[in-house]
Amino acid sequence: MKKTVLLGLAALLLTACGPIRPDDATATPPAPLPSASSASSAGTVQQLAARLAAAWPGSAAEQVWRSGYYPLDPRQEWLPADAFHDEGDKLGYLGGQLDLTAAVPPAPADTEVVWRDGGRLTLPLLPPEQVFRQLVDGRSCPDQRCRRLRVTEVRAGTRPVATSRGRAAVPVWEFTVAGYTEPFAYPAVAPQQPSPPGGAVPDELRARSVGPASVSPDGLTVTGSLPQGGCDRVTGAEAYETDRVVVLIGHLLPPAAEACAAVLRFSPVTVRLARPLGDRVVLDLGTGLPQLPPDQQ
Repeated sequence: MKKTVLLGLAALLLTACGPIRPDDATATPPAPLPSASSASSAGTVQQLAARLAAAWPGSAAEQVWRSGYYPLDPRQEWLPADAFHDEGDKLGYLGGQLDLTAAVPPAPADTEVVWRDGGRLTLPLLPPEQVFRQLVDGRSCPDQRCRRLRVTEVRAGTRPVATSRGRAAVPVWEFTVAGYTEPFAYPAVAPQQPSPPGGAVPDELRARSVGPASVSPDGLTVTGSLPQGGCDRVTGAEAYETDRVVVLIGHLLPPAAEACAAVLRFSPVTVRLARPLGDRVVLDLGTGLPQLPPDQQ
């Protein structure tokens, strides 16, 4: 089951709403924290979760999640089934050793993302030249096995993408590379994912966000994974819940020894909710942005 982390955040400001009403949350929400960085001195991890949950309703992030283009699939390329023919091609591709020898088709200023339910959203189109530059700029390949690849055709296409609003047909640019029968494809629109209102959870709280992986048929039990250091020990997990938001929290016990291997690992955890998850959004404890819904992984 795929664990997905939302990446490539665009620059939108998240607007905050008022504090959560006590009847909205399963735990009585304390006063919001002044900032995520001061959480260790100002309160508990529950307060941090409450602040993020309070900021969600009516925010720019929620507006994009409900009605914008918020891809859940972080993929930035669709490679042909036979990629790559050999190590030289692979190294050359990863090292940006591409030559654009094809004529570039004219590109309009805007394009559309189309959802299965018929919904449509007009967004700026990324020109094919810009997409190509992203594949080559700042890359190099010092390995002598690197082989240069020629792009012999550029054309418009679409690919299915999982989004917060369901599956959508997203515009892409398809680059035909000499020697390959299927094209290499890249998104022709940028996500509308907003900037995160939060940040890293302070170490003093000894807590991390649980990444949801599956939910029980009754919607009451969420199974996920908890990132931890090599010597950390998981001591439990809980949820902060409102009528619109769930924040999954895993608790860690710090290592007893001073020295510990710098290894990141993931432990499975199970969180019991007070009521079924339903269509509530699962927010990341650190960033305050939505995590991938368990039923869309």
